[in-house]
Amino acid sequence: MILQNKIAILTCWNGPYPWYFSYFIHSCSYNPTIAFYIITDNQEPILNKPENIKIIHRTLEELVLSASNKLGFSITVGYPYKLCDFKLAYVYIFSDLVQDYDFWGYGDIDIIFENIRNFITDEILNEYDVITLRHDFLIGYFSLFRYIEKLTKLYSHSKDYRKVFENSIHFFLMKLIFTSMNLPKESTILKLAAK
Repeated sequence: MILQNKIAILTCWNGPYPWYFSYFIHSCSYNPTIAFYIITDNQEPILNKPENIKIIHRTLEELVLSASNKLGFSITVGYPYKLCDFKLAYVYIFSDLVQDYDFWGYGDIDIIFENIRNFITDEILNEYDVITLRHDFLIGYFSLFRYIEKLTKLYSHSKDYRKVFENSIHFFLMKLIFTSMNLPKESTILKLAAK
């Protein structure tokens, strides 16, 4: 079967890999048609790394400089966990990695995957632009987005996104965007993105 939609999942990690990292790596092997990009400063070799995992070595300083250049203003990352505030901006920051994919997304390394395409099929991907676990806000540990213009600026729906990006404190930006908007019950992420 030829799959129509190409998918890339991005993860940023700084420092030593956690003890469960090998389980994450193994679970990615069940998804040979999905590219997993791990952007990390960790230079240690990864045992039994499947071909669909791509390691991009970047120091935290290099990430900050690159993100600042792409976004057009200086960002601050006081500690690695702050990178979570930038997940919705990964599409800009790592545009060179995702430009050839139909869908891009982010994922955490504490997830154990099975074959994602068993339940996120091409039929589903052809019908929906956003794949996440809730209809009213984005899940921070795994979400997919069609690589189209209206979905590359979801982070900018927070009037404070620039303050969040410039401040070293972790603000849980995705939760702030969707929980502080007082969306009507019938509203969805797709309706928000269409505005």
